[in-house]
Amino acid sequence: MSEFFGKLFGLREVTLSDPGVRLELAREWAPWVWAFLLLAATAFAAWSYWRLIGPVAARASLATLRTLTIAALLVMIAGPQLVKQSERIEKDWVVVLVDRSASMKIADVGDSLGQREDQLRQALIAGVPSWNAIRADRNLLFLGFDAGAYDLKAPDVAATGLTPGTLPVTLNDPEGRRTSLARSIDQALRRVASRPVAGLVVISDGKSDEGLTRPLQRQIEARQVPIFPVPLGSPTPIPDFAVARVEAPPAAFKDDLIPVSVEVEGRGLGEGPAEVRVELVNELTGEVLAQTSTQVVEGKPSRVLLTSKAETAGASSWLVRVVPPARDVSPDNNAARVAIYIADRPIRVAYFDGYPRWEYRYLKNILVREASIKSSAMLLAGDKRFIQEGSDPIATIPRTPEEWAPFDVLIMGDVRASLFGEEQLKQIKEHVARRGAGLLWIAGPGSTPTGWFGTHLADLLPFGAAKQSAGGGLGMPMWLKPVKMAPAPAAERYAVLRLGSSADGAWPEDLSNPAIEWSNLRWAQRLERSMLKPTAEVLANAVAGDSATPDSESLPLVVTMRYGAGRIIYVATDEIWRLRYGRGEVLPERFYVPLLRLLARDSLSRTGKPAFIEVNPTAALVDQPVSVTLRVLDESLLAGRPAAVAIRVTSQAGDGEVELRPEQVPDGESPTTFTGTYVPTSPGQHTIAVTDAAFAGLGLAGKFTAAFAQDELRDPQTDHALLQSLADASGGKVLQPAQLAGLNGMLPNRQVRVVGAANVETLWDKPIVWVILMVLLAGEWIGRRLIRLS
Repeated sequence: MSEFFGKLFGLREVTLSDPGVRLELAREWAPWVWAFLLLAATAFAAWSYWRLIGPVAARASLATLRTLTIAALLVMIAGPQLVKQSERIEKDWVVVLVDRSASMKIADVGDSLGQREDQLRQALIAGVPSWNAIRADRNLLFLGFDAGAYDLKAPDVAATGLTPGTLPVTLNDPEGRRTSLARSIDQALRRVASRPVAGLVVISDGKSDEGLTRPLQRQIEARQVPIFPVPLGSPTPIPDFAVARVEAPPAAFKDDLIPVSVEVEGRGLGEGPAEVRVELVNELTGEVLAQTSTQVVEGKPSRVLLTSKAETAGASSWLVRVVPPARDVSPDNNAARVAIYIADRPIRVAYFDGYPRWEYRYLKNILVREASIKSSAMLLAGDKRFIQEGSDPIATIPRTPEEWAPFDVLIMGDVRASLFGEEQLKQIKEHVARRGAGLLWIAGPGSTPTGWFGTHLADLLPFGAAKQSAGGGLGMPMWLKPVKMAPAPAAERYAVLRLGSSADGAWPEDLSNPAIEWSNLRWAQRLERSMLKPTAEVLANAVAGDSATPDSESLPLVVTMRYGAGRIIYVATDEIWRLRYGRGEVLPERFYVPLLRLLARDSLSRTGKPAFIEVNPTAALVDQPVSVTLRVLDESLLAGRPAAVAIRVTSQAGDGEVELRPEQVPDGESPTTFTGTYVPTSPGQHTIAVTDAAFAGLGLAGKFTAAFAQDELRDPQTDHALLQSLADASGGKVLQPAQLAGLNGMLPNRQVRVVGAANVETLWDKPIVWVILMVLLAGEWIGRRLIRLS
């Protein structure tokens, strides 16, 4: 019937057979209006035929036709139409955040120490029934996350859904080194903004660089989205030990005692300390070069020093590793590599002194006896006469940068500065600052250091001038009684002043015992700590009296400082020779030779190079500036006076360009040092190369490593408490991996019924309506003709 009616009226968009179709009038009139109009139409039709001549039945029939005609016109005026209300059901969404950070590789699950990644995959497979049910009734969105959220590719799924044992998404390798759970949840909620969300599932170990932030908490409360965390990994902390930092010289001489400073961190240790073994290993041979044990406390780095002699010339690769006492949650952070270049050549030393004092005689003999040192010693008298000594005597004081260049270390004794020309003093300063040469000062009662204040080398003293005395002199104050030498903590870091019977031996008691006369230093300068420059470090102190008594006094005796590319050491006494009274030449040798080796290392990495690059720090943090310095040693490279030097920084994330600007120099001089900063935006190793055409072919390069301040693997412990707080704040529930199978039944129904614009099919303008109207009018006209009405 409805099909016939549709064809009769020529319906196109709406038919009577459609569900929800209803007949309506475009102009809704009240029932009493319809009654009144129909009565008026009936009365009008009856009155029209009441007094006419003709049969009553015929006139009644004609009046009825007229009533129907008027009624049809009234219906057409009211505008009959078929109305179908359009509406749809918007399905709600279920968002699943899957942790793809590097902590997923941590093996701390159960007694079998399975990886968190395996536990995550098992959880996803366990939820297959829920994923199929959700796909049928809701929208399902899988996102991976580490520092932020991103799409995960879903496999092609048949109409029947996922089969048991199948992963619902394709998982990439978990490689993110930083996790921001709050940011990832915020980005996930933005992906489904203005859509109904039934729940947010977070499958993670909870590790994040930030907890439940206040903005995220407000967003969760406003959206009323329940969060269902699925915690992975061990619920209780498992100890993790890591090599946090390693410092070692980039180059050293053969038979050097090389110090390797190691910083060890421990996590998940609880309240008590844990003892670990730290080893220095030759990576090529596997030989353990040095080892020590240290106590590690939660949240407090422990620093140890490992030392080993460099016995093989060439490039060496050492490995620093931590050997934990038992189970370690992340073995990946237990080791770090150390690359050192070992040079097999003598250290070249130039020693200048003013007169043949005892310190000069013994130190000169030490330099001559030491096979690893080639020395040139000169005594410069006040009348400009000089005496040449040493294993490689020189005819005159060097007068050009090329003549100074062969020397790794310069020793300045108690010699007058006026015996050196002003240009020579500038060359010495440049040799230290640019070429990395070492400078050893040995104090004396005549000219050192007072005669050097006001000269070009005053900047190379690790302290400032003493306050003027009452007579206006600049003389250094002296100790008025004998003092003992005692090493400071910095000496251990540099592996110097080890005067014990072995490299790891304790400081000899004879050097500290006040009852022993031969270890007294009868002459020494008083270096007040207030005189030291900010970057100076104390290697040894002068102690007056018994150090165990409260009235003992201690002031710096041996001080070191970096200046440019080189290092300076100042010894505030010239009585180290007295130590020979106790044990012969052994103690003076153990005092001076390691100091000279320390001073020579910086020049070793620059020998023969026209220029070099310095990077500081070599272990940087992401989004923090790294200083890059180019020091030019060959003046011919500066002929064009470059306004800037271009460098390229290469990493796995891409390349970056930086311009190094020259430092300020006096007018007329060419800048020799160019500096700039680079801010790494990604973790990993970065390589710096000079791309400027003026330095092409020199192979100038440097490296540094960048890491996130909150590196994922530096602290791989789980944070299930954070996941619980997310569930509590959102009205959700913490689920175990096996409970994901019933997830669909736990989700609220957030689907929305959306009503759209109605579809209207008008009936009054259809041809059949006009046909009916014409039939009624024609019927009345024919009837009137039949009964002969005009």
